[in-house]
Amino acid sequence: MIRNIAIVLHPGFQLLDTAGPTAAFEMAERFRPGSYQLRVMAPGICRATARVESSFGLSLAAEPLRDGPFDTILVSGGEIIRSMAAAQQIVA
Repeated sequence: MIRNIAIVLHPGFQLLDTAGPTAAFEMAERFRPGSYQLRVMAPGICRATARVESSFGLSLAAEPLRDGPFDTILVSGGEIIRSMAAAQQIVA
């Protein structure tokens, strides 16, 4: 059974809060192929893939935030105050 995992970014996210869980699921998928489908998403993105800037200034590619179904949703920590619109979309 594939488990759908969403990692949600926002402007000002912390890299470690995204990289750690992403790496953990990537390694788990290597040992049990077909177990996890990982999506990195962010609110306010219009294109199929866009970039979201972290608190450090590095940016990661993400796809538009969408409804699930997801088995697990992880919202990266960080300076979400940079975009209250993003915070509101994530909560909704």
